[in-house]
Amino acid sequence: MIELRILGGVNLTTADDGRVLHSVLSQPKRVALLVYLALTSEPCPRDRLLALFWPEMEMNRGRRALNQAIYILRRGLGSDAVLTRGDGSVAVNPDRVRCDAVEVRRRLMDGRLEEAVDLFTGPLLDGFFLDGAREFQEWLDRERQALARALSDAGWSLSRKEAEAGREVAAIRWAGFAVDLNRDHEPGVRRLIQLQIDAGDHAGAARTYRQL
Repeated sequence: MIELRILGGVNLTTADDGRVLHSVLSQPKRVALLVYLALTSEPCPRDRLLALFWPEMEMNRGRRALNQAIYILRRGLGSDAVLTRGDGSVAVNPDRVRCDAVEVRRRLMDGRLEEAVDLFTGPLLDGFFLDGAREFQEWLDRERQALARALSDAGWSLSRKEAEAGREVAAIRWAGFAVDLNRDHEPGVRRLIQLQIDAGDHAGAARTYRQL
């Protein structure tokens, strides 16, 4: 099993001994391709991959570059880590590659909110930039924002649950987590301030207000 960690940065290791797979990590486009395949729920047509990662190349050159990238991924991760379907589409084998962001999304969908939050260690591919791949960067920004919103919603759900149980400190902690992921959402910040006021934490409420 290969561990692909893309929350709060990027790392790629073998699960058994923690060996870092530098052959893939050393080239940003290979990392980006692997991440895209890991986060995409269905096999991806090659033409889509060419448009994302080699938009400036003539078709035949782009296909050769894609084939080379897939070859290097398979060499570094194992021959069955990246699969080619009968129609030529490409997919990551989830039985061979485990991705932390995929696990977070799965736990959110299953309603295992605290487990999802526990796995979250930072923004999706934080600080990652792939030059010359504008469409990929736009896709990454959307994925990053969608995951942050989903986790923020989870934080609010957990905050409401704790508030209903009368656990004010825990309610404020989850609300703070939700706000940190979506600071542009003013109603959420106001809700956090109100929770802090209701709990008598006026200094915390003032601090949150100043941050807003």
